[in-house]
Amino acid sequence: MLRLVPAAVVALLLLVSCVAGGPKPDTASTGIDPQLMSELEARLEAQLAAQGGKGLSDVTGKLVTCDCTFDGADATVRWLYNNTGDYDRNSEVNASDLVPIAVNFGVNSADTRWPLAEVADGDGNGEVNIADITPIGINFASTVNNYVIEADISGSGDWQPVANVPFSAGAVPSGGSLLNFQGTVPNGAMIGDEERFRAFAGPPADPLYEIQPPSWTATLSVTPLSGYAPLAINGLVEFDGSTGPYTVDLDYGDGVGEYFGNSPDGSAVNFSYFYQDPGTYTITGSATNTGEGGVQPLSKQVQVLEYAGDPAVNPSNWTEILLSPANENWGKHHAVALIDLKPAIVYTRDDRDEIYFTYATKNMPTVPADWVSGVVDDADNLGGTLSLCEIKGVPAVSYEDTTMQDVFVAIADSATPTSAGDWAIHRPDTSAIDKMHLANVAGNLHLVYRGLGGKLMYAKHIGAGVPDDPTDYDFYELDTGEQYDYLQLASVDNRPAVAYQRKDGGFNELVYGQAGSSDPPSVTEWDFIVVDDENTNSGNWVRLGKNELGHPVIAYTNVDIVHFLKFAYADTADAGGGLWTPVTVYYQEQTHLGNWLGLGSYNNKPLMTYIETGSGGADGLQVAYGTAAEPAGPADFDRGTIDPGGTYFVNEETNVLILSNGDPAVFYRTSVGLKYMYYTPPD
Repeated sequence: MLRLVPAAVVALLLLVSCVAGGPKPDTASTGIDPQLMSELEARLEAQLAAQGGKGLSDVTGKLVTCDCTFDGADATVRWLYNNTGDYDRNSEVNASDLVPIAVNFGVNSADTRWPLAEVADGDGNGEVNIADITPIGINFASTVNNYVIEADISGSGDWQPVANVPFSAGAVPSGGSLLNFQGTVPNGAMIGDEERFRAFAGPPADPLYEIQPPSWTATLSVTPLSGYAPLAINGLVEFDGSTGPYTVDLDYGDGVGEYFGNSPDGSAVNFSYFYQDPGTYTITGSATNTGEGGVQPLSKQVQVLEYAGDPAVNPSNWTEILLSPANENWGKHHAVALIDLKPAIVYTRDDRDEIYFTYATKNMPTVPADWVSGVVDDADNLGGTLSLCEIKGVPAVSYEDTTMQDVFVAIADSATPTSAGDWAIHRPDTSAIDKMHLANVAGNLHLVYRGLGGKLMYAKHIGAGVPDDPTDYDFYELDTGEQYDYLQLASVDNRPAVAYQRKDGGFNELVYGQAGSSDPPSVTEWDFIVVDDENTNSGNWVRLGKNELGHPVIAYTNVDIVHFLKFAYADTADAGGGLWTPVTVYYQEQTHLGNWLGLGSYNNKPLMTYIETGSGGADGLQVAYGTAAEPAGPADFDRGTIDPGGTYFVNEETNVLILSNGDPAVFYRTSVGLKYMYYTPPD
């Protein structure tokens, strides 16, 4: 037996749980090879004899490798137990530490048992073997009763004890074998640099240095804190108690974005960011007062949701507002647009054949008082196809004299016209008949319409300012088919683009055309493609729009014995020569499915409104919302009725408008007046 150590130590050679002086257990019952254990004992006895019966090293005062995080105002310092040779983790290196070697003898880092055996690999070579006795001998009797955490208070080597951590605070994680420690430093976030914390084994420090909270504060606010992907956020860091100067360092928590800013005088710091993917993200960082000193942590959690689609077809998520007097004379025809980022609508008053314009005073209007109305033109026989866009910051509208077959363009003198005197009206083409649509393309007004003989005509404003007579336009014919209907015009990739139904040889087909530049001098600069000619009556109720990628999309119907509600999308913004994919949204026999379509792109997915049974539509206002940006068929659309009608009917025009906050709104005409309905995503 060992003669250089107390007899009580011998009793600990076989099992950690044996108390000093206890009986020697049966090694067979513990699974330990008695011959191996005897060899381990002999090796340790020989090593201690060679060392004069004592260890050669003591862990006291040795620094451990730490990592540090800031949790609110405090700092948390973490490290691994560093008393090498204490394999049974009882705070002291002694003969009982031979047992973990014997139990795990021969286990290496490739073995599935390694996480539980690693504690006995004292020499760190990736295998528990006879060599791991050496650390026991070298560190024999080395003991850890306490750790001390120190902080460099001034950043210039002014180390002060700030926390004591007793050995009993150590913990082994589930499935592991290494002892972990951590300690909390009150107000430690004021230090602001993890390199200015350290820890070592030693007697408890007394007294401890108390880090004082700062005399100034930094507050982080973020809006919104939740929303559907992709989500744009705006943030604000505000300071109080000091003029600084300050620096702000933020990590957006998605592994991509960071922000670095400063405030030279204590004024607030603004930032914005765009989260692409769903998930829960924590914005973390700090504000540093570089004038008075000190650091304060900043943290805010943002939840980005995966949009499931169903809420958009649930009527409980939509709120309606009556925009007109309660009768059916208002809004049989209308068009919508954002003017100065606020929703606006131009519409007909059928009992007087007048044109009205109504605009919101807020980006997201929620009550009737948020809207202001006025007359655009009160001459007789006005109506027909209406169109609306913003040009040079003011609204421009087009409409028809349905008796004389004339088309007019009216341009307001401000973004908020309230009477006919606020509009300048002209006829862009004295040969124009009807179906005119307007679009703002690269800052200029562009038109598409039917001219004399049913020709498909295109016009663009030339010159400065806004147009006010025919000499301000350049005109030419776009297509040479027999007849055209359901004309649409939009700006796609800063170039004029059209979609329409072409009637040729008794067949109706859906056609898309796009210019090669924002100012095409002739029809030779246009590319045209037939999007859908599936049956003899394709391309009814056409609506042209864009998705969030800037690619053109079209909603329309194909009418035969079966009525098909359809959606088509392009694979590129240069879609005149690109690939179009038409898909069926829904179909029924012997109905007027899909009349008076509206189209928008919400969360990069199509959102369509329509009336299912046409005039007197008893089925109310329908909505179809895609569950994918590129749907393949009816299974990829959720459908629902967001205004069932009931005591009144939904009839004629519907229009979808995506508001400046990214949520959809719908304008539609009913037998009780013109309505506006806005969508509120559920929490």
